[in-house]
Amino acid sequence: MEGAEEVRLSELKFPAMRRALIETMTSLSDRDYQQRVWIDEKYPQPGFFDDLTTTVNVFHDLIADDEDVDRYVGAFLVSGEEATAVERVYRALDPMIDDLADSPDDRYLSDPRWTDVVTAATRAKALLNTAR
Repeated sequence: MEGAEEVRLSELKFPAMRRALIETMTSLSDRDYQQRVWIDEKYPQPGFFDDLTTTVNVFHDLIADDEDVDRYVGAFLVSGEEATAVERVYRALDPMIDDLADSPDDRYLSDPRWTDVVTAATRAKALLNTAR
């Protein structure tokens, strides 16, 4: 990811995809949210829905189940550093999906590897939110 170009936020081709990625990283990084919304189903407003499956589907739609996240620099990422951070989320999450498949959300959240997902998503979210 080190050789990736860097672009300004105003130059991104798909800023809405970036916003969706930030929302996804926010969901994956917030254990309180995960418990409240995904497990307890206490939604912030009527008509709202979210769960792990929805979040993972959005994430995979954005990065096309592709470990070559670097190719999204200029599209909805601004740097190789962001691409590396997002790739770390992918690498933490996908082995769990392979192993746990359609298990309930609470099974994912109780798995010891979930901490790696939350940590990676927290880092990615921080980078995505500080770009200029």
